[in-house]
Amino acid sequence: MIAVAVGGVTFAGYTLGIWGYCLVRGYDVTFSALFHPTWPAGGGGSASGTAPLPADPGTGVYNV
Repeated sequence: MIAVAVGGVTFAGYTLGIWGYCLVRGYDVTFSALFHPTWPAGGGGSASGTAPLPADPGTGVYNV
């Protein structure tokens, strides 16, 4: 019984730590979303909100 309690406290601490890290980094993940297999994409899931890729150093051409 003590092992189950220790496991529960460890899991709760780990979960709260991951959630806090996500909030500090600005990921805006809800606590319940931590238990979903995938998280929703930021910006509505469109690629328009992503930063452009850097230019290839050898050619100066953007990798699209």
